[in-house]
Amino acid sequence: MPTWVPVGLASKAEAAARCAAASYAGGKPWLTQWTDDVYDYNLTCPGVTGQAARGNLLTPYLNVRLASGSRGSAVVMLQRSLGAPAADGVFGPTTRASVIAFQRAHHLPANGLVGNAEWRALGAGTGTYTPPVPGFMGTLFAST
Repeated sequence: MPTWVPVGLASKAEAAARCAAASYAGGKPWLTQWTDDVYDYNLTCPGVTGQAARGNLLTPYLNVRLASGSRGSAVVMLQRSLGAPAADGVFGPTTRASVIAFQRAHHLPANGLVGNAEWRALGAGTGTYTPPVPGFMGTLFAST
């Protein structure tokens, strides 16, 4: 079973060494991570190709922090991932309300800020893509 070994390693060398060891699930890890106590870094294990090596569309935004007033492509990806009918790239009150609803649904601190935990809950850093959640997200965006 393919797995990823989460943050906790202190260097790229430790992360690379972890690629060679069996994971807790018994298989070879696809991805390992390490931290410098400021940022988390990903390392695709040698021999991994295809979708697992690339991650998903959200992976490039894994270390991007967003809050009210943020603008740009990261906000567009966030809005699309949250199921917004029209992603305008502006983190306004409606996007903040959707983020808070998402945080509550995923048992994250409901502060309206988007960081590593929110991106991971959306599927960033994995070989899979989590599609937009239908239902309450559409209701929140219906007022825009």
